[in-house]
Amino acid sequence: MFRQKVELVRNVLAGMPARDREILTRFYVREEPQDQICREMQLAETQFRLRARPKLRAQRTKVREEWFHVRKEHGASWR
Repeated sequence: MFRQKVELVRNVLAGMPARDREILTRFYVREEPQDQICREMQLAETQFRLRARPKLRAQRTKVREEWFHVRKEHGASWR
């Protein structure tokens, strides 16, 4: 199941615009500091917040819904 979850997250990220994918990957996966990402990608803090947080919320919801369907197909409960 772990591999399926990883694959699901990869698919969701792959479906995003490259810039948004880079921001989310650098911040949430690589755990790079916001100021470094903003500096290197030439983003204002406001741009970072407007791109990263709403995108993450939307994608997190999508991952949860898809993961629920994967678990349901395999006869497993949500948890």
